[in-house]
Amino acid sequence: MYLVKKSNDKYQFTERYKDKYTDKWRTVSVNLDRDTTQSRKKAQKILDDKILSKGISRTEKISLNELIEKWRITHYKSVKDISKRSYDSAIKVIQKNFDTNIKVDKINPSTVQDFFDSEKISNYSNNYRSLIKIVMNTVLEYAVNLEYITINPMLKVKVTMKKITISEVETVRNKYLTTDEITLFLSSFTKRQYRYKLISEFFILTGLRFGELQAIRNIDITDNILQIERTFDSTSNPRNPNFTSPKSLSAYRKIELPERCLEIIVEINDTNEILKTNDDFIDCGIIFCSRNGGVIPNNNFNATLKKVTALSGISKNITAHVLRHTHISILAELNVPIKAIVERAGHSDERLTLAIYTHVTENTKRDVLSKLENIKY
Repeated sequence: MYLVKKSNDKYQFTERYKDKYTDKWRTVSVNLDRDTTQSRKKAQKILDDKILSKGISRTEKISLNELIEKWRITHYKSVKDISKRSYDSAIKVIQKNFDTNIKVDKINPSTVQDFFDSEKISNYSNNYRSLIKIVMNTVLEYAVNLEYITINPMLKVKVTMKKITISEVETVRNKYLTTDEITLFLSSFTKRQYRYKLISEFFILTGLRFGELQAIRNIDITDNILQIERTFDSTSNPRNPNFTSPKSLSAYRKIELPERCLEIIVEINDTNEILKTNDDFIDCGIIFCSRNGGVIPNNNFNATLKKVTALSGISKNITAHVLRHTHISILAELNVPIKAIVERAGHSDERLTLAIYTHVTENTKRDVLSKLENIKY
């Protein structure tokens, strides 16, 4: 793209392309009021759209760095801020460990495979390498769509996941509470922490994600059915919260609430009506709000759980997420089918669910055998 300043204080941005039908070079142009970084990006997008609308094949050579920036402009219009942060994190890793000055048409499967097989990338967790793979694949697929390349080299790249180690299995075992630990944990809350005790109990009985619980309104509950259709945007202000769509398509779900959950909701709602009389209360329309009406920050909630855990003497790092996993363990003990648990939890990846389920059911089997061994005739 090149720029010419016009006499009428306009700036003309021009791009060359080759007509694939006539094989002749042609141009497209757009006039804008100023020459800034933002206007250049805007001009490039307009010119690209003009070229693509003509069904023209681009012959311009573009580097991976340039492609990533173009992809960001287009792709980030339709994703959440929290997703943008994840993508940006993965992009930093790619830019640090891959020669992003390389022209996109020179990238081949072998080059990308070497990147994923490198020691640096192999040391990342399975989830993080999956994220890097998703970003790399999406960016290169964008290059195919813009006809910078004809085939996405990622199609021939295999990213091997690490096997679960013994230490990781132990970590899974510590990510939920046993029945005895639940009783001890809930009995360790002080009167001042009572609201958080009710919320903890609600987590254990529903297995919700923290953001899902933060977003619940009374209109989301019909009889004993809770409709999960939004989550708190953790990048927004808790006192002026934004709510977005759930984490994934599988996170959109309806779950049945046991009677105890309905009792908790009534009790919280009654307390909220009293809190609304305070001058500093801002009604955000949510049930499980803070005492000033805003969203309860995740770190505040987990900090309280840490204090309660210390009082209980339980040697586990109990967080809201551990309470979610505890719900999965309860369902496993009740022999609920794994598919039903995955659907209730709203998981798109059932590996962690399966790890907890397998461990709990193995313990249950051993418990059954122990009881049988102790039978006396």
